[in-house]
Amino acid sequence: METAAVAEYLKKNDDYILLMHSNPDGDTIGSVGALCSALRRCGKKCSVRKVDKIPEKLIPFIEPFLSEEEFTLFQTCISVDVASEELLQDSFTGKIDLAIDHHPGNSVHCDRKLVKPAYSSCGEIIYELIGKLCGNLSKQEAELLYIAVSTDTGCFMYS
Repeated sequence: METAAVAEYLKKNDDYILLMHSNPDGDTIGSVGALCSALRRCGKKCSVRKVDKIPEKLIPFIEPFLSEEEFTLFQTCISVDVASEELLQDSFTGKIDLAIDHHPGNSVHCDRKLVKPAYSSCGEIIYELIGKLCGNLSKQEAELLYIAVSTDTGCFMYS
């Protein structure tokens, strides 16, 4: 799918749970946080599925978006920066409706994918998506996307 089509899909649906991979890094944390914030700004119900081993220094950035609720209480499931289901915590077996990723070998099984391997991080894709979805970034979203892009580029030392 193209970014504009994904934005339209997000506008038409609601009640989102966002998935990040186990042992999350700055890209997945920043990307799911920024997307969750943007969807909430659009009036959507959205939370991030909590995982173990979130780096302590990143907890304050993702904490406002984490859900303790059961996955089954949500209607639309989106994986963000998850290259395969094996990377999901607790052998996740739910249905994924949309995968957003920058890894060229993405093997997530779902009908809708936004995969851009030329991008340095998932944060770049989310930046573009929020532009189509909301028109602008909030300060919080900008900070989260900075975390995403800066961690996946080694503080901008490599592409």
